[in-house]
Amino acid sequence: MISNYPSSCRLSFNHLRSMTFKSKTERIKEAERVYIVKQILDSSPNLSHIETEWNGFRHCSQRYSNLQHVHLLLERLCRQAKEPFDIDRLNQLAPNLCCLEISGGYLIFNENLSQFIFKIIRRFDQLVYLTLIKNDLYRSK
Repeated sequence: MISNYPSSCRLSFNHLRSMTFKSKTERIKEAERVYIVKQILDSSPNLSHIETEWNGFRHCSQRYSNLQHVHLLLERLCRQAKEPFDIDRLNQLAPNLCCLEISGGYLIFNENLSQFIFKIIRRFDQLVYLTLIKNDLYRSK
């Protein structure tokens, strides 16, 4: 799929403000997902909202200062991780983040999660909206 696009092709999506990118792992290889998301981000200077899988988004190479609202879809297998994703890497990719939503992963409500939330809040001092496990089957009590 990647080789079908000419390298001289210049995409421009100046009108695009929001994007949701969900894919079935079996249908699209990870390298292709990363390529698609990266191409859309690089071609959309006015994009301010993205919903995408963390595993693909984290491999993007540029800084996307225009992104203000990010909804990360985590893998279900992040149960044992102290931090479900790399906050510093997210800060490199989207330094002007105002709204962060996290869903998809099994987040265990314990001291590690509390420390993780505090780290997010400290790293993104302009963050005004944080949602954990958005639209997930598990609800905290």
